[in-house]
Amino acid sequence: MRSVPTRSSGGRGASRDREGKPTTRKKFFVRRRKVCRFCAEKLEYVDWKDIKLLQSFIPERGKILPRRISGTCALHQRKLQTAFDLWFTLMPTESPPGETGTSPSPDRSRGVREILVAGFVTALLFGAFLVLPIVGALTLPLLPVPAVRLTFRRGAGAGLSAILLASSLLLGLGLATGSAASAISVASFAGIVMALPALFAARVCRGAEPSRAFLGLCAAGFLLLTAGLSLRSLAGGRTMRQEVSAAFDEMAPAAIQSYTKGGMDPEAVAKLKATLTAARDFSMKYWVGLVGVSWILSAAVGFYSGARIARPEPSAERTSFDRLSVPPAVVALFVAAGAGAALAPNPLREIAGNALLPLSALYFLAGLSIICHFARKWFRARILRVGLYGLALYFPINVGVGLLGLFDWYADFRHRGEKA
Repeated sequence: MRSVPTRSSGGRGASRDREGKPTTRKKFFVRRRKVCRFCAEKLEYVDWKDIKLLQSFIPERGKILPRRISGTCALHQRKLQTAFDLWFTLMPTESPPGETGTSPSPDRSRGVREILVAGFVTALLFGAFLVLPIVGALTLPLLPVPAVRLTFRRGAGAGLSAILLASSLLLGLGLATGSAASAISVASFAGIVMALPALFAARVCRGAEPSRAFLGLCAAGFLLLTAGLSLRSLAGGRTMRQEVSAAFDEMAPAAIQSYTKGGMDPEAVAKLKATLTAARDFSMKYWVGLVGVSWILSAAVGFYSGARIARPEPSAERTSFDRLSVPPAVVALFVAAGAGAALAPNPLREIAGNALLPLSALYFLAGLSIICHFARKWFRARILRVGLYGLALYFPINVGVGLLGLFDWYADFRHRGEKA
């Protein structure tokens, strides 16, 4: 609000004093309030490749217009600065957006370097799993992360090139240290685990909804892994039930012996034997569902972590874990699987139980994404958020987290929380 005094022209309608002379009066002009362009257009991110957009905020001198001139809010001003910095990082040979020059072209040498780094890092992670299976199993969910990041940044071609490089390295390593059949199987398994998240990340880059793309990733990986493990017996190998039984038979005596040497009483040892026997029977019966649970959790880590480190790409900005949602149609499938696992006769009960386990893992992730959405708003300290996520993994609480994701289709907790 700024008042600008102006002198009246003294014409008709002008104010006059007692002697009839025109007087000076003040006129008030209301300066129009500036509005953030991104908030008005409901843009959540600033695309660093949109040169026309950047040019409108950057004059010829090459500095971003301040907020008092452009009217941009503080959040989008920071995103605008990040987009401008990213443009300078990835397009070092081109003129800045505020200056005249040719349109930017991708830095090919940098792209090739990123492909090589992603391929070698992926091969190194899988090599850690082969050398140390127990400790290296923690690196399996991280295998698709370099390829997914590269897909969001450089496109599907770059991501698949990194996957082919990593698979070739693993194939050569397997041929050098073992038989050809085992080398081919290892390279094929690693290629599937890495390629599926990258392919569905490419779908998001083409405009697909991220939650639907993740559901497609879960379904495709579950079907491929289950089919591949089921067909192992046709190639002369043992069935998965036999593999699970042999693994427990090898692990159980060593565990019981270590507890016995530790001075545990016979009653506790008997309970341990009963627990291991029940775990073996459950794993043999529902190995398909356990494979689905492992794949869904691992796919969530690889898919969303790769999108996280690929920001501020627009497609990566949209792929956020705290926005994960499951369509209402999956609820009917979950209810049918639960009813079949509880009420159906034995062959159908086993099939329903194998379907219920991965669906439960999916709804647990949906509930965890809701907690993540509100935790980022309520807790600024990252250690508090990490502690909250760890608390959600415990048994009585994770059931409630799964129910939170199950009823989100009806309650829409995120929308209700924003209104409160």
